[in-house]
Amino acid sequence: MISIQRTRPKEKSELFGSLNIHSHVTLNSQILMERRFHYLKKNL
Repeated sequence: MISIQRTRPKEKSELFGSLNIHSHVTLNSQILMERRFHYLKKNL
């Protein structure tokens, strides 16, 4: 029981960490897409 309780918070933090990384990556890709769009508009 003690070992399960000890590992559970670690799994939670890893899960939240991966979620934060995922949201950060999606945000970055959105910014990159917007920059690309503005760049293309400038060159037209």
